[in-house]
Amino acid sequence: MKKRVVSLLLALGMCFGLTACGQGDGGESTADNGGSSSTETITVRIATQHPDDYPSSQAMMKLAEDLEERSGGVLQCDVYTNNALGGELDILDQARTGTVEIIYCSPTAATMNPKINVFDLPFLFENYEQVEKVVSNEELMNEILGEFVDYGIRPMAAYENGLRVISSNKKIESLADLKGMKMRVPQAPISIAIFNALGANATPVAFNELYSALQQGVVDGQENGYPTFTSNRYYEVQKYIAESYHMWSINELFVSDVFWQKLTPELQEIVQTACEESGVYQRNLY
Repeated sequence: MKKRVVSLLLALGMCFGLTACGQGDGGESTADNGGSSSTETITVRIATQHPDDYPSSQAMMKLAEDLEERSGGVLQCDVYTNNALGGELDILDQARTGTVEIIYCSPTAATMNPKINVFDLPFLFENYEQVEKVVSNEELMNEILGEFVDYGIRPMAAYENGLRVISSNKKIESLADLKGMKMRVPQAPISIAIFNALGANATPVAFNELYSALQQGVVDGQENGYPTFTSNRYYEVQKYIAESYHMWSINELFVSDVFWQKLTPELQEIVQTACEESGVYQRNLY
């Protein structure tokens, strides 16, 4: 911006100088008023651990299109799916340092701001209408998630991982059936506490290692939303689903604060609006 201001002042100075010379000679100025200006493009890396057909991945692809269109091509977006830039903790760290601009993250991020764990409380919501009332309340969401800015990531919108179900290789028809079961849970403290309290042996496994862990019997089962189960083909290594709906799981959409601070107010507004609309789109798609 500073270089552009200096260039503008020099150009104006030259114009005034040419005008003064023309007037001194008694001639007419025929300066061409049609100039061209170039705007530097900004690369926006958007990363997720999920495959292309997953609802959140699809929402991010649409977000990329919206950002490019609304910015007139100033924001040039690249979407990295299927762990292309690493697992959830990897892209979370990359967003904090500014090497990735936009991600979403599960309550694994609770190590920075434990308030996000409130969404992992079991049986918190009875239906999706209740969910929407909460996630659309800007003041409440800022109270819960606002502290993430202190860690270099700016919360923008609520994605979701839906009402979670349990998959396993044995039928689960009562709480007694969970006793001693090696249950894969995300690397989130409250998820670990819940399944240990239910009698299972809660076993944190990174998402990008989950399929092989199920296949090799490292864990007996896992819990996630239906789209996660289908898009990652867990049905190839799991026989049963128990529709427990024990938790509604948030996946918050974050923008790197390093990236945010580089944007003009106009671009910040574009990013803010597009991300908020992306949250609504993802939840409806899910």
